[in-house]
Amino acid sequence: MEKELLINDETIRYSWVRGEGDQVELTIEGQTFKGRLLEREGARAVIEFEGKNIQTWKSGNHVSLGDFSLKLENPRDKRKKKGSGGANNEMSSPMPGKILKHLVKVGDSIVAGQGLIVMEAMKMEHTIKAAFDGTVLKIMYQEGELVGGDVDLIDIEKSAED
Repeated sequence: MEKELLINDETIRYSWVRGEGDQVELTIEGQTFKGRLLEREGARAVIEFEGKNIQTWKSGNHVSLGDFSLKLENPRDKRKKKGSGGANNEMSSPMPGKILKHLVKVGDSIVAGQGLIVMEAMKMEHTIKAAFDGTVLKIMYQEGELVGGDVDLIDIEKSAED
């Protein structure tokens, strides 16, 4: 069964199949790698892929595959956080797109629900709105720039009464 993960903030489709005995198969974005599980102990494993032994381990949502260290998150969990004005007080893009228009400028006082930035994504316009009252500290992208999904677009200092 194909699943999705966020790997270093990029959505990746994958499937992992453990076959007969020590055989394993990993498919990432349609590319399949066949290997052999050589040893496994708790969160650590050694897998042979294409004649190379790759040591892996997992701790929380961090995974190491050989020389690569990855942060894994479920995309559904990440979507719940978008635009929430988390601890870093930044509003994020809901998906990759293009910045069409700034509705505020640095130094402006804003209120929760106020439009901040208009962006185009998937042939539709989306208005990024403030999650809380505050003051605009920084706008990360200029009009006309392309942005990735879930990137910080604007930094806001929360009002003291929030």
